[in-house]
Amino acid sequence: MLILMTIAFSWTIHIVEAPSSATLLTESMELLQKNDKPKALKLLEKAFEKSGDPDELRQICILILEASPNTYPKREAYLRYLVKFNSEHAEAYKWCKELGDRAFDSGKLEEAEDWYLRALSGTEDKISVKILINYKLAFVRWNMKKPIEALQAFLEIYPTAEPSLQTQMKTDLAKLSWDIGTLPTAHLERLLSLPEIDLNEIISKIFEIAPRDREFTENEQNLLIQLKANEKTKPAAMDFLQSESTFKKTPCFPFSLLTPEDHFSTNLLLACTKIKDKVSKEKLISFFAQIKDGDEKTLWAYAELLMAADKTEEAAVQILSSGQFESRSKNFLSFAENLILQLNEVDFKALYPRFEVAQWEKFYSLNNSAKLLERLEATDPEVWILFEEKKIHGKVPKAFLLKKGDWLARKPEVPIDDLRQVFEKLLEPPMTNNSKKIAKNYSALKEKSGIKLPSTFSKAFKLAFDKWVSDLDKLQNGLSDTTPEWRLIAEPVFKVEIKKNVDAIIAQLDATTLDPELAELTETFQQKKEELKQDLRSKYLVTEASPL
Repeated sequence: MLILMTIAFSWTIHIVEAPSSATLLTESMELLQKNDKPKALKLLEKAFEKSGDPDELRQICILILEASPNTYPKREAYLRYLVKFNSEHAEAYKWCKELGDRAFDSGKLEEAEDWYLRALSGTEDKISVKILINYKLAFVRWNMKKPIEALQAFLEIYPTAEPSLQTQMKTDLAKLSWDIGTLPTAHLERLLSLPEIDLNEIISKIFEIAPRDREFTENEQNLLIQLKANEKTKPAAMDFLQSESTFKKTPCFPFSLLTPEDHFSTNLLLACTKIKDKVSKEKLISFFAQIKDGDEKTLWAYAELLMAADKTEEAAVQILSSGQFESRSKNFLSFAENLILQLNEVDFKALYPRFEVAQWEKFYSLNNSAKLLERLEATDPEVWILFEEKKIHGKVPKAFLLKKGDWLARKPEVPIDDLRQVFEKLLEPPMTNNSKKIAKNYSALKEKSGIKLPSTFSKAFKLAFDKWVSDLDKLQNGLSDTTPEWRLIAEPVFKVEIKKNVDAIIAQLDATTLDPELAELTETFQQKKEELKQDLRSKYLVTEASPL
């Protein structure tokens, strides 16, 4: 019985000592004044559970928000309670804003948008708060894939925003502009209307966040085109498009937006030429054409590009026009020479007169290329064969004599004395089978021109005459067995010697008399002599265009 009374008494005491919601509210307020928020929060939770008074509940909720951190699990529930049951409170816009923040952080964009819009309704006279909420609302719409609306909001609030918020918004405007790409005209104009210092910072940030490791999208390119087209932003855009560090991995991109008249990075242009099919050869060529006094590397790349575009002659012009051959590397000079030698005969002949002989001499002298000299001699032998001859010291090589002889023999009016001099040097030892045979025939021709026929026409005269003519035929026909090269040189010299022989024969034929016993045949004899002379002339004294 004593135990039961003790338990009952203890329970009664407990009932009597349990504080009311009002008491808990009072105690919690005292704790808040002491900044003891954790203890105050516990008391307020109990007070909320005990209270049934709507006004008191709203007061408790407000204090719970004051006492609790943002991470408090039940905070959102109290916020919603207040918004629902205390929407006319002066702080209601703050609760809506916080609910908007929470919804946004959770990815509930439409809900966040709704909360921010509700928060705005209570901020008519709170400009700075209204700007902040509009700023957050713009972010929501940005994430809702409504970038134009977001940009519109940013541009509207930027002029009146606090400096600290403007600093953040500069980055936001740059990122959003980059995301949008092609800005609507009205929005672009509004952006460009910002104070110059602010605009320059925003544009600078746009270029800072531009991609460095990928190609630009069409929209991104369009944004750059817009910025390049406006006088206010063009300097920054041009600096950006010349940035070698930015376009290290995509060197061709700037040339899709630039024109040859714009300033551009030569190093980027060189890098771009190594990447196939990124920019057309013709467009790259137009940029190279703007470079004045380019260095060796630039000139080399330009020439290779022209060659790839089937403009080898133009490439050769660029190389030769550049001059400064003495300062070029051996590799470059070798490349330049090979380029020129790739030209066909027609193109080389068209290229040759575009430059002075002195310039060709300077270019040739750096490599002393036999192949180049051969092309020059074939194009302008009058200059270059004599040029080569001046360089020869000591005994003249047979190969050069053959070359010179060929040139002399092909002249419209063959300088026979010069040709004979070359021809006779070719017949000096050591001799080849060709030269031996020709030398033998040539010597025989020279000897025969001194033969003496009988002074009186007789059988002996006829035999000697026929033998001379027969020998001429054999000596002349002997050239057909030699090479075309030797035949070309030998024929004009042989013609001279054959003419000497024919002249000698005709002279002796004219001087030949008839035996007095055959005087009645004098007229017939004279007629026969004329026939023989005519035959000799028509057979051996041919025109220059006729073969021997």
